[in-house]
Amino acid sequence: MVPEPLAVLSNSAVVSEHPTIRLSNVIVQYDGTSSLALTGLSLTLQPNHHMAVIGANGSGKSTLIRVLSALTRVQSGRLDLDGTDLQTMPREDIRKFMGVVNQEPYIFAITLRENLLLARADATDEALEEAIELSQLGPLIASLLLGLDTPLDSRGTTLWGGGEIKRVTIARVVLKSAPILLLDEPTEGLDLVSERQVLSSLFAWATERSVLWVTHRLPNLSLVDPVAVIADGRIVDHGSPEMVMQSNALARRMMRYQLLTCNWLISGLAQV
Repeated sequence: MVPEPLAVLSNSAVVSEHPTIRLSNVIVQYDGTSSLALTGLSLTLQPNHHMAVIGANGSGKSTLIRVLSALTRVQSGRLDLDGTDLQTMPREDIRKFMGVVNQEPYIFAITLRENLLLARADATDEALEEAIELSQLGPLIASLLLGLDTPLDSRGTTLWGGGEIKRVTIARVVLKSAPILLLDEPTEGLDLVSERQVLSSLFAWATERSVLWVTHRLPNLSLVDPVAVIADGRIVDHGSPEMVMQSNALARRMMRYQLLTCNWLISGLAQV
């Protein structure tokens, strides 16, 4: 599926089929807190580019996704979609452009099929099969006695774990077929091999879409370009994966730690 043209919004603003997202000096402070979540963040996502935003926990990664998906208002700064201020756009229009995988996705107490079709109620069987294949939900569905018609609870316990819940939300994003994908730790709960398989398939499918992938897991950064580093609520580095690894001490430190952790896990499994 390719993105559907979405040119004229309900407020008469005109946005292209493949829009540019631009954030300029954005500041966010959550109610009841004394510190800023975003401290003058500026970032541009060009049409059809796949960008990773990396950083430590608490650096502002999830706030960035919340701002772009209209879940959090900004105190100052500007957010543009092809020059149209996102803060003046109806939330319904913003959601037409955005396919979002949240860090803590929600599963509804309905069947697995109905959970998937929340993204697109009129999806064809072929579209549903494509979403299942790209998210690699097939083995899970095959293991369920009622398959897609298995009832779920709101905690997703029928799905066994967080990785399977994330696969459901990835399938929803594929079904929605929006021109911009906002992915907040979309493969959390998956091992690095499964993560690479899912992301490789998803990014190949999203060739004609823009992707903003927020992650603290670095071994699969080679799948995207560019990479932005966020620290203390602002972008502190930007470039290709190779350039960022060479120039940014935080990125190198995170990568070293994660590779060491992988080696420890592999060594432990070899001894079992």
